[in-house]
Amino acid sequence: MAKNNAPIFDINDYNIEMALVDRLFQLLKKNQNVKVIAECKKALKKYPGNKYFYTMMSICYLEINQVQNSLSILNQAEKTIGRHVEIKFQFALTYQKMNDFKKAKAFFEEALSITPPDDIETKSDILNDLGALLFSMEKPNDAFDCWKEALMENPNNINAEKNLEQFSDMLDDVSLPESVLDDMDLFSFIQTKKYLDSKNKEELSDENEVKKVVNKIIEVWNDKISHQHERLDSSTQKQKERWFKSVDINFDNKSIKGVKQKDLFKDEFVFDEQAENEMNELEEKFSFLKPEGIVMLPFTFPALIAVGMKEKRFYEIFKNGDLTEQEKEFFDWAVALASILTASLTSQSQKRKKELEKMANDCADEYLAPSLKGTVIDSIKFGLKCDLLPFIEMKQKKTKKK
Repeated sequence: MAKNNAPIFDINDYNIEMALVDRLFQLLKKNQNVKVIAECKKALKKYPGNKYFYTMMSICYLEINQVQNSLSILNQAEKTIGRHVEIKFQFALTYQKMNDFKKAKAFFEEALSITPPDDIETKSDILNDLGALLFSMEKPNDAFDCWKEALMENPNNINAEKNLEQFSDMLDDVSLPESVLDDMDLFSFIQTKKYLDSKNKEELSDENEVKKVVNKIIEVWNDKISHQHERLDSSTQKQKERWFKSVDINFDNKSIKGVKQKDLFKDEFVFDEQAENEMNELEEKFSFLKPEGIVMLPFTFPALIAVGMKEKRFYEIFKNGDLTEQEKEFFDWAVALASILTASLTSQSQKRKKELEKMANDCADEYLAPSLKGTVIDSIKFGLKCDLLPFIEMKQKKTKKK
């Protein structure tokens, strides 16, 4: 009987190879970089086609600031094993370390292009790191989109989730994603900050000051900004920031169009005839909402934009457009969400506050993806804190005094 040929693929040898990869990976996690480099060099003599030994060496070289050696080992890897996702990914990280963001971005994108469709974890990791690179390149909107897509690919990507959370926490900074913060909120935030800076103050001190500042901001928004639909639609976030910062408001001028100044923010608003007609039309158009829903409309923009409505469509609706049944559902849902968040922010009971926050999350789940929910809720809260809560809180203080 003829002797069988030795198998081409030895499973035992493969197991030994992968066990060695795992052992060196554990050393890598302990920052034993020099030892890992030495061991990988030995391993590559026996296993020259193993991508992990190359990438681990590259990582270690980066850790000990030997960037050129990292590039050298990656070039060697490409010559040996060809075009591979992990190698392209590591090239991107190496060039990022060198602050060559243009090359880093190109390698991240190439790595994405050759990632198998079913390898969701790798694709999600690349998108997350590409987002970090884009953020370093001062492209926060693109970074936000990458982190959002990373979580859509792999909802368990903790790093992408953390990046989105940290991005949401930057609501006090003006660099916000266009898709979740409406233009009027941005304008209001910038102008309020300009006013406070001019007075060398950190916050508005009393009810009269809040009235004066907010009213003037709304008046100037309506007179100078809101009607410029094409410019608003075509401008990037940075362009809008520069535009809004360039607008100077004379806060000492007391004229407010459409409303009698002395009657503002009382329990009953007193409008001139034109403003009253416009309010009646608005109430008729949104008659499907509860009565308090009209007050919540300005704070629904982040939620409505997140489900796909365009700002231009808002202007059409408020000017002369009829709503579709789907749009009515969206407005009804967004008003409910804003109302719950208002109740949560003003509640004096921590227990009730937690209950309302859970209700808000459940409400948001109805139309929003998990990756967008937190950012949209934070954006609505931001608008409420800027424009509505100061009056509610002051009214509560007056009630307590009585």
